[in-house]
Amino acid sequence: MPDKISLEDKEARRLVMNEAIDNADWPSEELRLIITRAAREHKGNLETLSSAIGCMFLCMYFGRRVMQIVYTLQTIRTYERVLRVRFKDLPFIPDTTPNSERSVGYNWARSLDNFWDGVRGAKLPWNDFVAESGHSPEGDVDFTT
Repeated sequence: MPDKISLEDKEARRLVMNEAIDNADWPSEELRLIITRAAREHKGNLETLSSAIGCMFLCMYFGRRVMQIVYTLQTIRTYERVLRVRFKDLPFIPDTTPNSERSVGYNWARSLDNFWDGVRGAKLPWNDFVAESGHSPEGDVDFTT
């Protein structure tokens, strides 16, 4: 049976973790505060924390509109709760960036009459493909043989 960790050892580990976070190079003070607060206060699955931070960085690079295509509204709300922010209120997350154009889903949603139909799932890309091709994907495969 492993030895129990003493309170002094736990405190020493906590100080090392906090020092590593505080001494990292950060692109902005607000970003540092968001991530350090989330890392220190998060209780639960670290995969969720990691995904929330990754989502925020991708938003900085691709823009918030691309994020709205990639993630469901429920997932976005979960990440905002973990980070204790609203992505649309963060000054370092723009709606779009020059990299937004690299997203096929974003370009497709922009081509619609209403961008939000694509975000909500009211209009789906494979429906456009089926309508343009003139045939049903189910009809292409014959399972009777």
